[in-house]
Amino acid sequence: MNPTTQKLKQWLKDTAVAIRTIHAEIKDHQRANNGAHGWDNLSKWNRLRHDYRHHHIAYSELRGYSRQEIERPKKDNLPNESYIQQIKDEYSIKEPIAAPQEIVA
Repeated sequence: MNPTTQKLKQWLKDTAVAIRTIHAEIKDHQRANNGAHGWDNLSKWNRLRHDYRHHHIAYSELRGYSRQEIERPKKDNLPNESYIQQIKDEYSIKEPIAAPQEIVA
């Protein structure tokens, strides 16, 4: 696996742990406060889930999977294509541009 894809995979793993941790904190807060939300954690949780989804799609497409293999969203929950492309551009392998060859006549 190339190093840039490994960075993205590690980001996904770390974010998944953060999502689970924050979700547990939200549930603990709700249990302690009669179902009241901890809005700061809820906001972080939603943002991480949103970012994770788009990074996961980009990672899977970089690895060669089709969109149908990754997810089948409902019409009112389509992913942000420009954000996915931005992630793919950031993590895709950049081929170095070769220096122009001198033409010997």
